[in-house]
Amino acid sequence: MIEFQGVHKIYDSGVQALKDVNIKIDKGEFVFIVGESGAGKSTFLKLIMREELPTAGEVLVNNYKLSKVKKKEVPYLRRTMGIVFQDFRLINNMNVFDNVAFAMRVVGASNRQVHKRVPYVLSLVNLEGKMRSFPLELSGGEQQRVGLARALINNPSMIVADEPTGNVDPEMSFEIMELLTRINRLGTTVIVVTHAHDLVEKFNHRVIKISDGTVVSDSGQKVKPVEEAPIPNVSSVEELAYKEEYTDYEEYDNYEPAEPEVPAEESTPAMASDVQAILDGVLTEQPDETAGKGGAEE
Repeated sequence: MIEFQGVHKIYDSGVQALKDVNIKIDKGEFVFIVGESGAGKSTFLKLIMREELPTAGEVLVNNYKLSKVKKKEVPYLRRTMGIVFQDFRLINNMNVFDNVAFAMRVVGASNRQVHKRVPYVLSLVNLEGKMRSFPLELSGGEQQRVGLARALINNPSMIVADEPTGNVDPEMSFEIMELLTRINRLGTTVIVVTHAHDLVEKFNHRVIKISDGTVVSDSGQKVKPVEEAPIPNVSSVEELAYKEEYTDYEEYDNYEPAEPEVPAEESTPAMASDVQAILDGVLTEQPDETAGKGGAEE
């Protein structure tokens, strides 16, 4: 769940990026955030990830009141999210398997868990045949699907995608949005920041438009997408129930089949890795150098 309560954000340069924003996004929703460059979308994301704090108002994310979150607690907040970047941010000297596995290893998963989980998630994004390929050997669409697999690998409660189709062709853009829609159908909250109005119009999801730092429209749609073909390895309601009941590493996945060693207790949502913080420092605790310049927007 995400809630903005009367949020204002003014940077040191005097630029007012957000003005009295009031938004509530419930668990399990799929929401598009749209707006022109400089509208306030990037600041919206930075506040969600606690790269920035509001000048006034309050932001709540996954039961965290962000104004009260201490520095040492920020990584735990970010582990409830999977982040998908426009520019992929893969490690070029690691193959596809290791790029995705890295996110599990950061949070202490065992080799057994890694070797079981990674092929499964790569199959969800149709990359099981590319596990030994390196990023520079892949197309832009394939690289973005690796980024999506990395965001999914620790079964986050929320996916945040920042212009996920910005560097791929129209056909692959549609496929990526379909993948995100199917992920949403399994209960994951999905937030997509995009300029792609044509894609937004093709999917029946809630749309929030930001202009000049203000929410100017909110469709408020919470309608589930039309039933589609199931994603790989989830072929029926009965199979999904089986997968939720039996798992030998439920911390990382509530849906993957496993041999029923001991019936699991009620599973708890897994936390996603903030591996992006390690890869590029975007989500580190370093001060945002752009903040003082008013450079928070696209």
